[in-house]
Amino acid sequence: MAAETWAFCGVHPDWPNAAKAVETLAVKAGIDATFGPCMPPDWATYSTAEPGDRYVDPDTYFRLTVLNASVGMKTIVYDARLWSADATVRQAAIDFWLPHVDWIRAFDMGDEFDPGGPDWPVLVARWRIMIDEVMPATGIGPFTNHLPYSEVLSKALIDMPEQNVHLSFDSYDEPTALALTAEFGGQVNHLMVAVNALKHFQYSPTSAKITRHMHNLSAAGADSFLIFGGATPYNWDLSPDPTFGNASLFNRNGTATAWANAVLRGAQ
Repeated sequence: MAAETWAFCGVHPDWPNAAKAVETLAVKAGIDATFGPCMPPDWATYSTAEPGDRYVDPDTYFRLTVLNASVGMKTIVYDARLWSADATVRQAAIDFWLPHVDWIRAFDMGDEFDPGGPDWPVLVARWRIMIDEVMPATGIGPFTNHLPYSEVLSKALIDMPEQNVHLSFDSYDEPTALALTAEFGGQVNHLMVAVNALKHFQYSPTSAKITRHMHNLSAAGADSFLIFGGATPYNWDLSPDPTFGNASLFNRNGTATAWANAVLRGAQ
């Protein structure tokens, strides 16, 4: 049975070839769920706790949920209303998503929070709201992805013990990823590990590297995969962000790249 695989960058429903792209992710790459589209943050105001326009609005997430569902994929939805301090705002968000929970895989809370920074206690407080109030009402659990350090993952399991059910981290350095997988794979019920499928900075993935890395992670104890890519991150005009190359698992026509098949094979 293939390992569950998520794509970190989902397809923007307004992208010209969106319907073809989601079909490619589901059929050619074997993706089970995607996050929302990766939009450019305003670095002058961005923080992990307050990411601003890095995430799209709930209505756009809803349209992506419908689009993904048309090809059998689920969506990991980010909606900051769910952890609002205002109970009326929270309930409005719960009511908004309740009719669509069959196609929501998790509620995204952001990623790579620094336990040594001011945003970590914000995450922990929001996590409790999600576990204590939102999850019982919707049946959908929260998700956050962590920095690749043993001390971060250990603190996450102490401060948010429900992550024993699904702990996730990203590292594109294979020795580090394998060491952390071996260390935490036996500590939690389910460990998700990130795999890079975007050309950026010093990283230049190939089909062989992607498949080998996924197989090696599985052997070390990974239960599922978070693919950094899927779609490429977008600029405001929905063109690819050149920092991350022109394609990931699909090209500008929405058809599969060789990396799509590499992910499909790696999950086997």
